[in-house]
Amino acid sequence: MPLALDGQEIVIVELGQGLRTVAAYGKSTTGALVCLEAESLARECAVREPPKDVIEAANELGAAYGVANLIRSSLPLMARGVILLPTDLLAMHDLTLDKVYSKKNPEAVAALVKDMVQ
Repeated sequence: MPLALDGQEIVIVELGQGLRTVAAYGKSTTGALVCLEAESLARECAVREPPKDVIEAANELGAAYGVANLIRSSLPLMARGVILLPTDLLAMHDLTLDKVYSKKNPEAVAALVKDMVQ
């Protein structure tokens, strides 16, 4: 649902459960690719399957990539009027899309990003 703010269109995208959704997306995309690489390497080493710890680490790496990519893309997307931030963290930091877009509370946005990487 587009929203007009100061004559510029802003696209609002809900992220469902919030940060968990972003992490799950990272696990199912980047994490899955890292798992495939680990499985291929295990076969090359005649192990057959990578250890369970390797698969868990691959999934956590995927989750971290998902969150990092969201943070990395936030400013370029905001310049285009697109704000993609987890709604659960927006609420926790008493932020609205208007406050983020208008840069009305940069300290709260910094705290939100800090929470995303912990």
